[in-house]
Amino acid sequence: MSALRALGALGLLAVVGCQRDYRVGLQEEDKVPVATPDTGELDDDAPDWADCGRGWRGAYFNHRPDHLDFGEDSPTEPPFAPDLVDWWDETYAAFERYDASLDIGPGFWPVDEGIEGDPALFAVRWTAWAYVEEQLPATLYLTASTDVWVRIGDQVLAQAHSEGEAVSDTITLDLPLGQTPVEVSFAHRRGDSAVALRWVGEHVNLCYPEFGGR
Repeated sequence: MSALRALGALGLLAVVGCQRDYRVGLQEEDKVPVATPDTGELDDDAPDWADCGRGWRGAYFNHRPDHLDFGEDSPTEPPFAPDLVDWWDETYAAFERYDASLDIGPGFWPVDEGIEGDPALFAVRWTAWAYVEEQLPATLYLTASTDVWVRIGDQVLAQAHSEGEAVSDTITLDLPLGQTPVEVSFAHRRGDSAVALRWVGEHVNLCYPEFGGR
């Protein structure tokens, strides 16, 4: 079973399968709250766009088969929002690193510390600032297996879930001008591992975030 969902204030658009296109606009009402990463808080001030580094901050987490949400006997469909699970809790923190791109693809096995379940059971939270220079639609290509959520500002705009092969979809977003925090929450709980997130549009730039106290 595979599904990717685009989430907006007016309801939920669901699609089963691959290669579907749909459009999502940012809304002011009924937004999903942003989860504060346990590994650091994003500074309130946006970066200096003239000299900021491009890319993502990746916080990686390792899990064992005895976690109820990971492994072959774990529940299938994840909850509506990543806030409802502890997959990115600092208890499971493995390491942090700079990731220049999230256009990674299949065979993604980044966490291997030699514990039971490695390298198959892990989670990642990527964060960056997005800067939109023009009021034009932005296209997002998203592929994932098993679970991924994409937030722009304080709204979950897309969620992907796959039980087998990775699900791939195209989302057209109406983004606000200026800078907005972006958060990608990914978890691999069983089966194949794949993730790819790619922006299309020269008017959208990503800046590596600075975190308070780091």
